[in-house]
Amino acid sequence: MDVSQSMFYDKENLVRLTESLVESMRNLTKEFKIGFGSFVDKNVLPFVERITESCGGPPIGCAITYSFQHKLSMTDDVTKFAETANSTKIVWTYDEPEGGFDALLQAMVCHDQIGWSPRSRRLIVFVTDAHAHLAGNGRLGGIVKPNDGFCHLDPNDNTYREPLNQDYPSLGQISHLAKKNDINLIFAVTDKVAPSYREFQKVISGSSVGILSSDSENIVNLIRDSYKNISTSVEMTDTAGASVRVRYYTACKGTLVQENRKCDHLEIGDVVNFNVSIEAIECPTNISARNQIIQFQPVGVNEVFTLHLEIVCDCPCEKPGNPGFIANAPECNSVGNLKCGVCECDSSHIGNNCECSANVNMADMDSQCKQNNTTDVLCNNRGECLCGTCNCQERPNPLEVISGKYCECDNFSCDRTDGILCSGQGECKCGQCLCNDGWMGNACECMTTDDSCMPIGGGDVCSGNGVCKCGSCVCSDNSQGQYCQDCPTCPSRCDDFTPCVQCTVFKTGPYMANNEEACKRECTYRITVEETVKVEESSERDCSYENEQKCTVKFVYGYDSNGARQVRVQQDPVCPDPVPVLAIGLGLLGAIVLVGLALLLLYRIFTYVYDKREYARFLNEKENAKWSRENNPLYVDPTRTFKNPAYNS
Repeated sequence: MDVSQSMFYDKENLVRLTESLVESMRNLTKEFKIGFGSFVDKNVLPFVERITESCGGPPIGCAITYSFQHKLSMTDDVTKFAETANSTKIVWTYDEPEGGFDALLQAMVCHDQIGWSPRSRRLIVFVTDAHAHLAGNGRLGGIVKPNDGFCHLDPNDNTYREPLNQDYPSLGQISHLAKKNDINLIFAVTDKVAPSYREFQKVISGSSVGILSSDSENIVNLIRDSYKNISTSVEMTDTAGASVRVRYYTACKGTLVQENRKCDHLEIGDVVNFNVSIEAIECPTNISARNQIIQFQPVGVNEVFTLHLEIVCDCPCEKPGNPGFIANAPECNSVGNLKCGVCECDSSHIGNNCECSANVNMADMDSQCKQNNTTDVLCNNRGECLCGTCNCQERPNPLEVISGKYCECDNFSCDRTDGILCSGQGECKCGQCLCNDGWMGNACECMTTDDSCMPIGGGDVCSGNGVCKCGSCVCSDNSQGQYCQDCPTCPSRCDDFTPCVQCTVFKTGPYMANNEEACKRECTYRITVEETVKVEESSERDCSYENEQKCTVKFVYGYDSNGARQVRVQQDPVCPDPVPVLAIGLGLLGAIVLVGLALLLLYRIFTYVYDKREYARFLNEKENAKWSRENNPLYVDPTRTFKNPAYNS
């Protein structure tokens, strides 16, 4: 880890997230150990401000710059790792690039000090926010001796001893040693310097680049995801020289074999087979180089397959006197020598069998091998133009044939379904599938009939809730299932099934009007009788109807796992109890009489109460009347007095 001043908070977060990191990794692998080392830069001008102790402001403090210190060997003690990382001091440096590649090389080659297990998957996480010094930069500090690529850790304090004597390692050294020591490398860097490390990734096999957040909060996810990508992929590498071309062919987890040396997204238990093609493309002038040892190895895995290869440049059959050498051979039209089965024509003839005259204008012959005048491609790049005629290439698979006047046709490049040419239901001719009867589509993947969309046991296409396309049901929005049989929101089809229930179970209904033929013809699906029925599956619907006896017949219809219609009918219809007419009549009569008596009683009670109230009021008024004899309102005084208004006494 880079412990220059700009990485202060990154180091603090690494310490804080140690337990999360270890727990996350142990979810991916049972055997997990972790170590720690720190780097800054060479302690020499101009890479540092001063070679003595450098000081930064709080909370950095003071420390002497060093190139690399191995702090903790591989361990499963999480607490010790956190304590070691926490106790590592931050160092103040001068220039922005750091000497991380010095540290990286030592971590790769010092097996004993680091504690690498010989059979483990080795992973180095290179954490920094700065660019890296490379070979040649050391000359700025007067260091001209190239890095020798060996381990130089001091046995006393595990400090790199040669920073001032050896230059920074080159990118080629890092790549070579990573491959040699089976190292998987993760560059955990900030976005600012990521482009540089992505260029390094192109050179260093088994490396990857992850982007750190500004304070390394995401380092746990970054390491976990990077390790997961590494552990779920296999990439083959080899040590073949320039005179040999090695090609890898694999189907990874699929069925289509392609040229590819890497497979991703693998899981535990997956088996990947690689077919390797080795071709000698030149004969080395150095005789010793004709015997080679080629090692094949998955990147980052300590397992090697070794192949001893001998390149034979001079064949005995090329020399006169050998049975494989025939002068003026008939196979070469008697104008060439047959050497090891190949014609070597005289100066006036050319062609595989020396069948062409060398005096013919080659441009004219080539023009006859062009499919049209707008191209310069001969034989569509799939054959050789010989004497104006295309001789098409032969495929490694003898069943695959390139044909046509211009090698424009073949029988293997047609569309496929699940890796099967023309879905196994047609013949590939000139890049197009000629389908067998009953099949259609670019890859003959579709049936011409709707039979595969019909529910087993009969019924409508896609149960009437979809359309049949290419042998499969495309259901409407509110239906689902292989045959669109499950449609919770569709209108009920009870009326469609009722006639079959009537004729099959109860021998009634419209299908029994004339004879049973209509019933047998229309009711081909399974109808069963049960003591009681109720909806048991989400695809079933509850139905009922009223028969001639006014009884309710209950049944349930639905579809089985194969999409076949099925109906379950309740054995006995549910009939209402007989109506008791006499009891109802007597009850009504009694009710009328009782109502009349009740009304009469209420009337009598009302009049009684009313009369009683009036009588009480009368008595009350009588008590309140207090008359005297002098003031009897019925008495009239018999005396009358009259006065003459005109008389004055």
